[in-house]
Amino acid sequence: MITIETSRAGVPILKVEGRALASTFDPLKEAASWAQSVEATLAPGTAAVILGAGCGYHVAALKLLCPRSLVVALEPSREVADRALEFNPSLKDEDVVVETDLLRLTEQPRVRDALGGVFVPVRHGPSAHVSPQWTESMAAFLAARDKLSFLLQLRMRPDLFALLDPAKIEALGNEAISIKTLQKLFKDTSAASHERRLWRVLEELVL
Repeated sequence: MITIETSRAGVPILKVEGRALASTFDPLKEAASWAQSVEATLAPGTAAVILGAGCGYHVAALKLLCPRSLVVALEPSREVADRALEFNPSLKDEDVVVETDLLRLTEQPRVRDALGGVFVPVRHGPSAHVSPQWTESMAAFLAARDKLSFLLQLRMRPDLFALLDPAKIEALGNEAISIKTLQKLFKDTSAASHERRLWRVLEELVL
């Protein structure tokens, strides 16, 4: 059950099954502090993919602090997302993406923009406490450590996907993917120009 309460600072917050999605004292101050810590991890041109929209204050704070970075929040609950947008008029609909299916998620324009370049996944603590299984699933997908996640992310880079040898993709199997795994598959042909470019992207994808 989702309820709305008022923090001591007079700002509305959401609670899911009694768990607050923001500080019950001063959610705006908390959001500003969170955004500052995330900003320190964002290099110029790096997108921030936030796991959990919460009350939206942290999303709005990061967008304000990093106007040149693409910021998008992923959220499993439509109701939570709608409230976050309601509480934060500065946020647009595309700033919060609600989707639990990975294939459909990669078809969302905002997500494709973020994952099509260099990005940093960022967890929102309160959201992770409310939806731990979803958070771990999204984190695993963003890390591209399994074959499905790896291919779904490459799907958003068609120019690079076309360079992959199908036999090498099949050789990945279903084991956990690591840089060491990719080295064995691609190092032998890395002298070619397109293979060198592909190798750099593969290193980005497998965090």
